[in-house]
Amino acid sequence: MIYVKLTNGFGNNLFQYIAGRLLADHHKKELVLIPPFKGYYGLNGIIKLGLKFDAIENQIDLSSCELITEKNYLLAYKNNHYQTNLVLEGYFEDYTYYYDHLKKIRTWFPFSAKRENNDLVVQIRMGDRLFYQSTYDSNCIPIVKPKSYLNAIKQFEFERLFIITDMPFWKKVSVDELIKVKYHITLDYKQSIDPRISVSYFNSLVDTLQIYDPIVRQQSVSDDFSFMRSFNNILFQHSTTAWWAAVLSDANNIGVYGPWRSNKNNNKNLSNIPLKEWFQWE
Repeated sequence: MIYVKLTNGFGNNLFQYIAGRLLADHHKKELVLIPPFKGYYGLNGIIKLGLKFDAIENQIDLSSCELITEKNYLLAYKNNHYQTNLVLEGYFEDYTYYYDHLKKIRTWFPFSAKRENNDLVVQIRMGDRLFYQSTYDSNCIPIVKPKSYLNAIKQFEFERLFIITDMPFWKKVSVDELIKVKYHITLDYKQSIDPRISVSYFNSLVDTLQIYDPIVRQQSVSDDFSFMRSFNNILFQHSTTAWWAAVLSDANNIGVYGPWRSNKNNNKNLSNIPLKEWFQWE
């Protein structure tokens, strides 16, 4: 068996699933998904996309399995694991794992028809990240400013602007409205940025992009994933869901934020994938 330990987060799960399935196909083993908790919401998205696997197990004794992490993932293809169960644990967010297999991976994801118009979709991941200290610099200034989004949008020629967001609203809000929003994780506001800063950032984004009279879409994460894939023009910052949606699309122009996670020491290389349709913005 190839067991894949899923973490919380649909975008993370796409990387984990694809890493596991590539390895399972290589060794001709069955693929078993292990959700992070019983009733995990992310499984609905995986099933809705029609992704194939052999089983879902909530409780498995993995003590006899060989552990596969990012450190030994590529080595796992070379070693003979015929009589060994493998368990993948990690995020596997490295484009070099997948670059040579993109044609094969695309066959796993049923694709709806590409849009005939030249609209632009912008994925803006806010939600709990509005409150992360890592979203802001030492002076509490957003690392990705609204003007940066505006400058990136101006690099596209498009008709209508669509915004995909995990926020339940796209309008100027108060502090009280924002802190009442429920997220996929429980926030400790004592360890977060001052909510007034978060509100100011969100409201400034709404104000800045209003000049395009955007069409805002708030659906399930798997629906948003499929919706993004249909566009000719895609723009996003550092969402793992958006990254796979862009990679698996037929878009002509894709803008990805250059420093994928500039505030982290283990900055991923995802924005550097050498696809001709892609460009970096800051």
